[in-house]
Amino acid sequence: MFNKLLISLLTILLMTGLAEFVSRQIWVEKSSDDCIYRSPVLGVRRKANCVMSMKNIEGPWVRYEMNDCGYRGTTSCGPKPPGTLRVVIMGTSAAFGLHVPYDEYFANRAAPELSRIWGHPVEFQNLGGVGPGWSKSDIILNEMLSLKPDAVFYLVLPSELDAKQFVVSPVTKKTSWTWTGVRVAARESRFLFMVQHFMLQDENFFLRAFENYADPLDVSREPTPPLVERRFAQMDMVVGRLADRAHAAGVPCFMLAVPNRLEATLISKNIQLPQIDAYIFPRRMEEIAKKHSVGYFDVVPDLQKTPNAEQLFYPVDGHPTGGAHALLASAVVDYFRHRGSLAESIQAAVKK
Repeated sequence: MFNKLLISLLTILLMTGLAEFVSRQIWVEKSSDDCIYRSPVLGVRRKANCVMSMKNIEGPWVRYEMNDCGYRGTTSCGPKPPGTLRVVIMGTSAAFGLHVPYDEYFANRAAPELSRIWGHPVEFQNLGGVGPGWSKSDIILNEMLSLKPDAVFYLVLPSELDAKQFVVSPVTKKTSWTWTGVRVAARESRFLFMVQHFMLQDENFFLRAFENYADPLDVSREPTPPLVERRFAQMDMVVGRLADRAHAAGVPCFMLAVPNRLEATLISKNIQLPQIDAYIFPRRMEEIAKKHSVGYFDVVPDLQKTPNAEQLFYPVDGHPTGGAHALLASAVVDYFRHRGSLAESIQAAVKK
């Protein structure tokens, strides 16, 4: 009896090890950022003129090029060429364009049409991912303004409400497992990661897992939990601080709020789940934007017209894919197509 149990255990271990080995050969990952360093004053930065490649398990190899200020992109951060309009992009990893080839990045997709609408060449300086807590740093905000931008775009996702700068109460000990907890616990196993990947591609499983096991502090929960309300209040402060600095310098500011994979799915397919409101995040972000006279790029209409919007996000990682960035570019271009120049656009936002 003991020998049979031992053989069974060894077989399970062997099969598990083999599955893990094969998974790591098929689904390759390279997550180390070779350009990154930490400045004791500025926080997370990237080396000037650095080039690297990284690969998300669920996505393609992506080449990242940094300019002479260490921002993602090849356009110099030096003085603007005469007649060129410069847009600075603020935010975290999604604003940086993590896991997305730069020719698929929303700003680069939108640039040709924006140039036509605005009547000037357009360039972007991507400060996405520069300095955690950048919204509280006068140094980073001064750096943003030193670039002499003609506009500032702020890109934000629901996951950023969980960032350290938004957590305003002590972390409590978990008393039960959530699907988020399972995903984090299984992150070190490539085999389990890919099991999650394929399971989350099944719509029924994805929705059922979220409905029954998702984090109770998710921003889509209705009624909104008190801690999430405090995080929204912190986001209000972040947007207000950014907008105040930009407006004081005479620079129009715009927000691009991107729903997460679940919200995009529910909006796209008009699915209703008990105690879930997929529109909470975009609605609250639009309210915050209007409060601070910030232009708001509404992606909801585009999501409502997009079949299978869940395919616009990496299932486990959660970041937007190149397909999502095409949708974001469309929302940005449509906004200015209906409002014209930057000056006209910000005047319309203030009147609202």
